[in-house]
Amino acid sequence: MSDRLTFGLIGDPVAHSLSPAMHRAAFAVLGIEADYVSCRVPAGEVGLVEVEMRRFAAHGGGNVT
Repeated sequence: MSDRLTFGLIGDPVAHSLSPAMHRAAFAVLGIEADYVSCRVPAGEVGLVEVEMRRFAAHGGGNVT
């Protein structure tokens, strides 16, 4: 990741989520240099959830669904 803020949604499933498009649109309107991505983490991969949340926390923030 770069210095650009990156926010994300972690869960399974996440491919259907409208959150990335909604957040990117809001960032653009507000002039915020940021991105919002989704990250599929299969059930049972608790360790990966921690890794991804720490990565997002270091560069913006994240949500778990």
